Amino acid sequence: MTDKKRDAITDRLPHRYPFLMVDCITDIQEGQWAKGTKKVTGTEWYFAGEGSERTMPHTMIVEALAQLGALAAMGQGGRLGFLSSIKGAEFCGHASPGDCLFLEYTLIKARRGFVVGRGQAAVEGKVIVSVDEIMVYIFE
Repeated sequence: MTDKKRDAITDRLPHRYPFLMVDCITDIQEGQWAKGTKKVTGTEWYFAGEGSERTMPHTMIVEALAQLGALAAMGQGGRLGFLSSIKGAEFCGHASPGDCLFLEYTLIKARRGFVVGRGQAAVEGKVIVSVDEIMVYIFE
């Protein structure tokens, strides 16, 4: 990831390595939707330890969607966004080292600092995580 792309994300999110789950914003319509990617590598912290499963935990994929949602919801400025709640999550596949997650988040509504949207993550065109409602709290 280039420094410019990384700065566009880290200027808006408080997350840093190892918990920053969005590598790149590929397309965005601020206040409406965003698309991004996360490259799953074998050196991720959640793969540490003997006998650990070699798939990205679904909770981390949901976190990636929430981070993308925060980026989609924010206008210009230094606001921050955090995952607040989820509804209607469906997990129907896995991401392993070497896979690239394609992330999409679409805003449904926004009110008083809370943004609700739907999200999905896909690997090689197959949706592996789908969430009907991801609520993100946005504050300055």
